[in-house]
Amino acid sequence: MATLVAMYRIAIVATVACGATSVSGPARPTIDQVSSPGEGIFANAYLVHAPRGVVVVDATLRVSDARALRKRIEATGKPLLGILLTHGHPDHYNGVAILTAGQQVPVVATAAVDAVIRKDDAAKEQQWRPMFGAEWPEHRAFATRLVRDGEAVELGGLVFRPHEVGAAESHADTYWTVDGVQEVVFVGDLVFSGMHA
Repeated sequence: MATLVAMYRIAIVATVACGATSVSGPARPTIDQVSSPGEGIFANAYLVHAPRGVVVVDATLRVSDARALRKRIEATGKPLLGILLTHGHPDHYNGVAILTAGQQVPVVATAAVDAVIRKDDAAKEQQWRPMFGAEWPEHRAFATRLVRDGEAVELGGLVFRPHEVGAAESHADTYWTVDGVQEVVFVGDLVFSGMHA
């Protein structure tokens, strides 16, 4: 299990540190890291506080972690504006249906990332549901908006851009940047502590 946990850790490069990160300066977003416990393989998601709401990067693995993430979003009192997916491993997209239930929220990914998710979802469920049981989401949701490498995605006053890496830690990896905020890069699993995939 320790090897499994190490393989699924997520990293963010944000002002050199992980955790709740506030980027100073006018119109710069505050970013909250939401970490799952070991049972949720330490999957991280990020709440990006845009001027007009919250954008989520990645969506956690287990039902309980996705519900906790949704409560964090609701506690902000701001609308969920969109979900950005870095790549097609379940600890990054499994919670999407829980986060978006009852809402019309864009789920954004590159076509390559979306293709991997749709192609592998049933096999991932067959592989992992026996381990996670009722914690494996009964329903999973996929991207509703496909974007190209470098395409601008405006959400709530911030502009995000995906950057395709190709096959790396997964079969199709991207990292996301925020226009005008050089200190922040959402790298999914491309970077681990002290190493890169």
